[in-house]
Amino acid sequence: MLKKWILICFAILAISCSNEKSYTITASIDGVEDGRKVFLNFVDENKLSAKDTTTVTNSTFSFTGNIEAPDVYFISVDQIKNNFPFILENEDISLTMYKDSINTSTIEGTKENDLLQEYTKNANAIGKEIGALRSENAQAQKAQDTAWMNSLKGEYESLITKGAEFDTQFIKDNNESLMGLFILERKVRGKDIEANELKALFDAFPENLKQNRAGINISEILDAKVATAIGSIAPAFSAPTPNGDMLALNDVKGKIVILDFWAAWCGPCRRENPNVVNVYNKYHDKGLEIISISLDGTPKQQDPKALWLKAIEDDKLTWHHVSNLQYFQDPIAKAYNINSIPATFILDAEGKIIAKNLRGQALEDKMAELLN
Repeated sequence: MLKKWILICFAILAISCSNEKSYTITASIDGVEDGRKVFLNFVDENKLSAKDTTTVTNSTFSFTGNIEAPDVYFISVDQIKNNFPFILENEDISLTMYKDSINTSTIEGTKENDLLQEYTKNANAIGKEIGALRSENAQAQKAQDTAWMNSLKGEYESLITKGAEFDTQFIKDNNESLMGLFILERKVRGKDIEANELKALFDAFPENLKQNRAGINISEILDAKVATAIGSIAPAFSAPTPNGDMLALNDVKGKIVILDFWAAWCGPCRRENPNVVNVYNKYHDKGLEIISISLDGTPKQQDPKALWLKAIEDDKLTWHHVSNLQYFQDPIAKAYNINSIPATFILDAEGKIIAKNLRGQALEDKMAELLN
C-alpha cells in the first residue's frame, strides 16, 4: 500500500512539473558567425547581470526557462553594440534581430511586448525630433546665431513636454498592463511630475500588478518622494562619520541645514564644491550648518573611504560628513530618493524641507534670503 502511494505521489509530481509554465525565446540574427555568445540579462542593483547565456548556431539562438513574474530583460550579443529590451514572460516569444541595429529588432508572442513596441515606436519618433534639434543647435552655436539658438530652445522645451505628456497618456491608457507599470517605474525617477500626480497614476493600477517587482519599487520611491517634498519634515537618519562615529541628522542644529549628496567620483559635485565652501564660510557664523552625504563605494573604487577622505581634504570641506560607502544603495540616498548627484535639500530650524537642488548663484541667493 505504501509503495502504491509513493508511485501516485511521483506521478502527481511529474504532472505538476510538466504543467509548469515556462518561456521559450527563439531568435534569428543574420550575419553573426556560429559560436558568438548571446546573453539574457536583467537589471540587478542598477547594473546588467546575465541570467543565461547561449551561442549563435546557423544564424539562430534560443533560451528556455521560467521566471516567477514577468519583468524587463535585455538580450545582448558579444562584440555587438547596444542591447534589445523586452518583457520576459512564461510564454513563447519570437525575435528577429538585426546585427547592425540590435535595439530596432522586432518581437512577437505576447500582448505586453506588442505594447512595448508600440511605445518604443512613438518614443523613438520624438527622440529623432530631439536629435535633429540638437544637431541644428550645434550649427547655430557654430554660427554664433543667438536668435536661432533661442528659437530652437523653445522648440526643444516643447518636444521635452511632448515626450513627458506622451508617457503620462500611455500610462493612463495602459494602467491594466505591466508595460504601463514599467513606464511609470521609469517616470517616478524623474522630476517632471509632482509626487501627488504620480501617486494618482499608480493608484489606478490593479492590486495584483502593484505586487509586481516594479509596483513594489514604485511604491517605495513614491513614499520617499512624498517624504522629501517641499514642506515635509526631512527623514531622520544616522550614519558613520570619517572617524567612525555615528552622526544623526538630529545632532546637527542650525537656523538652516543643507543636506548635500555628493561623491569623490562625481565631477559636477567636485566642481560645485568651491561654491558650497564659499556659502558655508559666508553664512556659518549666521547659523548655517551642512551635512554632506557621500555616495562613494562604487564597484570601481578599490578604497572608497580613502578617496572620500582625500576629496574632503582636497576640496577643503570643513563641515559635517557621513557615508555608508554603499553608492546609490546607501539607505540615506534611498530615503531621500536620490538617483543622481549632486543633490541638495535645505532645511529650516525645525527640520522642514524648504528648498531642493539649488546650486551656484541660486544657492547663494537663497542663503542671503534666509540668513541676512
